Amino acid sequence: MSFLDKEFFYFLPIVLALWYFGARLYVLRVALLTLASLVFYGYRHWWMILLILSYCLVDWTVGRRLAEARRRWVLAVGLGFNIACLCLWKYAPVLLTTMT
Repeated sequence: MSFLDKEFFYFLPIVLALWYFGARLYVLRVALLTLASLVFYGYRHWWMILLILSYCLVDWTVGRRLAEARRRWVLAVGLGFNIACLCLWKYAPVLLTTMT
């Protein structure tokens, strides 16, 4: 979904109405925004949800490990994963089109 799609103009008021409906429940608001974000990013490309969830899982695990014991290798693994994914998704298509 894009901000310019007509589906977004239906999606946004629904999410905002649900946001104001759950004004007193913080957990409900967080769950709503998480679900709405997954729907927004996965609307046209459902496999992007897997990428986003893998980011969440790895970063959450790294954050938990850093809270337990401040180890530089844990931070290096988290940063390495995020940079590797960024390079893969941003630069792989450019490299493939220039090589063919």
